Order: sequence, then C-alpha cells, then structure tokens
Amino acid sequence: MFISEDTVERVREANEIVEVIHEYVPHLKRAGKDYKANCPFHQEKTPSFVVSSEKGIYHCFGCGVGGDVFKFVMELERCSYGEAIKKLAQRKGIPVEEKETNPQYIQEQEKRKKQLFIFKRAARFYHKSLMESEEAALARHYLTKERGLTLETIEKFQIGWAQKSGAALLNTALKAGIELTELREIGLIFKREESGKWLDQFRERIIFPIVDLKGDVIGFGGRILNEKKASGDYQPPKYINSQESSIFQKGKNLYGFFQGLKKIREQKELVLVEGYMDVVGCHQAGILNVAAPLGTSLTMDQCQLLKRYVEQVTLLFDSDPAGDRATQRGAELLLDLGFMPMVTRLPLGVDADEYLKNHSKEDFEKLLEQKYTIFEFQLKCELEKNSTLPEMVKKTTVLQSLFPLFLKIENEITRSEMIKILSSRLKIKEDLLYAELKKMQNGKSRILAKEFQTSKLRKSLNNPISNSQKKELLSAKEELLCLAVRYLDLRPILVQAHKTYGIFSDIGSLECLEVLESQELLELGSFLSHLSEDCSRWLSDLLMKQREVSNPREVFDLIFNRIELKMKEVERKSLEKDLIQILNSGDTVGQAQMLRYQELTQTLKGKGSDKKYESKERFVN
Repeated sequence: MFISEDTVERVREANEIVEVIHEYVPHLKRAGKDYKANCPFHQEKTPSFVVSSEKGIYHCFGCGVGGDVFKFVMELERCSYGEAIKKLAQRKGIPVEEKETNPQYIQEQEKRKKQLFIFKRAARFYHKSLMESEEAALARHYLTKERGLTLETIEKFQIGWAQKSGAALLNTALKAGIELTELREIGLIFKREESGKWLDQFRERIIFPIVDLKGDVIGFGGRILNEKKASGDYQPPKYINSQESSIFQKGKNLYGFFQGLKKIREQKELVLVEGYMDVVGCHQAGILNVAAPLGTSLTMDQCQLLKRYVEQVTLLFDSDPAGDRATQRGAELLLDLGFMPMVTRLPLGVDADEYLKNHSKEDFEKLLEQKYTIFEFQLKCELEKNSTLPEMVKKTTVLQSLFPLFLKIENEITRSEMIKILSSRLKIKEDLLYAELKKMQNGKSRILAKEFQTSKLRKSLNNPISNSQKKELLSAKEELLCLAVRYLDLRPILVQAHKTYGIFSDIGSLECLEVLESQELLELGSFLSHLSEDCSRWLSDLLMKQREVSNPREVFDLIFNRIELKMKEVERKSLEKDLIQILNSGDTVGQAQMLRYQELTQTLKGKGSDKKYESKERFVN
C-alpha cells in the first residue's frame, strides 16, 4: 500500500516545517531569514541546526542530518515514512487514503529486505559457530588469549567464525528456505569451475560483520587464522571482503562507524585506524570515536561520509611504507573536502590494537595528543626519503612534493604557518617560498591544471562576498544542481545538458539526476524523500548553503556557459595534442578533426584572451 502524491503534498502544505519543528524543539529561534537551535539529534553548545521556512527543509551543520518535515518526524519519532505522513495528517485532520503500491517498487523493496535478512542470518550463523563449535576452539583462543578480547567485545561486534567445511553456511541456509540464487547474488557463495560445486565464500576465517549507519549487516570481512603454510603451499590473502553488490560497496562504508556513531557525533572528531582489530581493540579500551576503511585506501565517498559527522580527522595508520602511502593518499582526499587532517604515529612495527594491549587508555590518548599536520608528516617523510641526495636536489624534490598540498589549503593563516615550518627545516627564505608558490597559483605549474578541475566557484553571482563567507559557496556544478532541484522549469534543461555534456560524475549528483528525470514535477520536500538517506542529507546540506538569487534562469545560464566553456577547452587541448602527434609522425590530419579544432579555437578565442591562443595559429590557418 502507498499514499498518493496528492495526499502527501496536502499534508506537507498543511504542516509548515518551522511550526512542526518548534513543537519538538521549543528553543528554535529566528536567525535572519532562517531559524536556529541546538540540534535535537546530537549534543552541542553552539547552535548548528538550521530550519528554512522558504525552502521547507532543515539541516544540522554539526552532525549532518537534514531533510523535509516528514524526514524530521521520521528521525525524531523513529518511524517510517508512511507513519510520519499519517502522524502529520492526523495533526491537521487530513484523511489519508492508501492505494496499491507500484509492483516494481514493491519487488525492489522486498528484494532488499530479503537480502538484509540473509546477511543478518549469516552473521548469526558465523557468530554462533565461533561461540559454540569445537572447530572454532583455536579461533576463540586466538581472539581471547592472543588478542585479548573479552566476550563482551566479541558480542558487541558479533565477531564470528566461518567453518572449514566447504558449504556449512550454504547447507544451513538452504535448509532454512533461502534459495541458492539469493546467496549467490550477495556473494555469500561461489561456484568452483573445476567441479561445478557451490561453496561458501568464507571458509576457515574469523568473520567481522560490516554494518551500515542503520545497524543492518551489509557484508563481511574475513581474516585467515593460520597465516603460516608449508613451503610451496598456496597462501590465501590475509583478509577478504564480501563482493560488491547493490547492498554492499566497500568504498562507501567504514568499519566500526555505526558502533561509535554516538561518540563520533558528540566529539565531532574521528580517528581513522587501519584494520578491523584496531577498531575492536580501541572500543574495548574505551576509545569509541574510531573507524577503519574496509581493506582499501580511503575513498572520496568515505571522506564525504565523514564530512557529514565530524570536523577533525586524525590518521593513525601503521608506521611502515604502506601505512605512510595510505596516510598521504587519504590526507589529500580529506584536504579536498576542507579538512585539515592530522597524523599520529605509532611505534614502528606496532598497530593500534597491539599498542593498546601493552598500554593504557591514557597512554593512547597522550599518543593522540602528539599529532601533527599532514604537511609536517609529509615533510618528515620526504626528508627521510631523500636524505642521501645533494642538498640542492633534496630541497627541490621536497618542495615539488609538498607544494601540491599547499594549493589545497585556502586558509592563509594555516598556509603561512606551514611556510614558516618549511623555511625553518629547509633553510630557505620565506619570501622565496612564497614566490615559488605564487608561480604555481598563476598557472606556471602543471599541478594547477589538476587543481582547477575541483576548484570552487569563488565569485558572487549577484553581490560581492566576504572572505568569511567563501567557504560556504558551492561549486559551479553544485549550484546548477541546486537550482534545478528548486526550480521545476530548470529540471528538464539540466537533464538534457547532462546527457549532452556528461556534466556530473559523482554518485550524489547522478542519483539526483535520476530522480529529476523520472519525477520532474516533484516539489522540493517530496523530491528529497525520493533520494537515499545519504544523498538526501548531502543535498539538504548544499541547499542550505545555496545563496538566494532573484533571477534563477539567468544565473543557471551563466553558470552553465562557464562549465560548457571549460569542457570545450578540455576538448580543444586533447584534440591539439592528437594533432601534434599526427603532424610529428608525418601523417595527414583528418578534415573533421581540423574543422572541430578550428571551431573550438575560434569559440574560445572569442570568449577568452587572444594571447592564449596566438601560438596555436599554425593549426587554424
């Protein structure tokens, strides 16, 4: 059964969002055109919970929650979307008539529900095997004696054991009425090509269930117990994860994030550690604001997840070359999202879990207090790596490595402090470092080209904007998306523009476009309810930051024209490179290629600086 869109809109219109939220949050006060209060979803001293009557949405810039009036009731009352509609309908005396749901939607929801049910049953099976089976005696000994875990900690994370038998989970699931195709679809079994037999994906491994932000099991990580094999034997990987599926994408989730979410929200700080056991060990020691990537380097999706909940991220990976590389890669992604990542180092050869076995919680916290910036960490690594080079070469090499990070920092005070440290360590005058950095900013470095791809729109569309407001501006593409979401007449234009130019590539924007195309006439609040929870929060954050404009179509066209020109410039440069290669090889340039290059050059020459294209006339004339 479902509630018609007409009824949903009637209920929405009758329940003004500020009025509804004020009933739950009495201290909601006007702040300019919006309303502000301490967030009802997490503890805070400074109000960061904002409600916009004009846009019909709320958003907390502290913990990341956001959405429309229905989403607010769902979050606070812990109820479903349909129940929230009924509660608000009852509040205004509006009758709610339920109709038959779209069969395809029912099928998709039932399939997802069944897959989550199977994961949950599998987690129970693995956990019971660990706690009760004779075969798991060595695994229990390893976890409790060698790794020092208590039964309470094992229970908290539902750690389990995958039996050595090739089809223990498969056989149990089949007896319970779960179909083989359902197990195969979410990667719990696989077919061995040689024999044609179906086998469990996880065998003879310690199992770590991976849960999402709702606490649902969506996948597993499996650690081999016996790493020592006889010479010549096949050595399986130490860790494996569930295969990617519609339920599980390892690049979008963090192990332990759900278990520590309450503390993470309170502290607004997260410590990223390397593995499952590091997270488990920290929790047992009482350190709850920790999480770990799922056996891979940190991803942009994971960083965006962190952006919704925390203000500070500390990287605490292993002190070895692999850990250093993971630290550097992760820090660069965090810098792109406006974080100033900090780094803490463990003793060489010791991970977080091992450190906690021999030290107290207080010792660990003191270690965390000794953190330093990613720039100081990178500087230390580069100096050590290049210590044998001649002094001048060493300094040049170090600067080439560090300056790309500097370009990611917009805060001038932070950048100034980093310059001082660099000047002191390399014995180079500050003014010389500033001069070299300025060259890069002026486009004399190849690095700038890469940075330009993710640069923010830093000019006001209508009025000048102060430096303190710059950090709140959206990128050009985000502005386009928000305009289309808010103004119905712009939606088909954006959808068609994306089909033509492929403007968007990030997951959030693509999900929004999919809904835009299929539900063109949905009002803003209803539009948000058609998105996934993560995407709805992300979009509500953008919408709250979006500046009001009096002429949306004109602004939309202005931004789109800028993006279109950038895309044409990229195409022209690529085509130019191809033409140079063709000429150098002595081949004949194709007429279509030449005409397209001339067309792009003339277009860009008319829009930009003539000098920029003077050297390219040999292709045009």
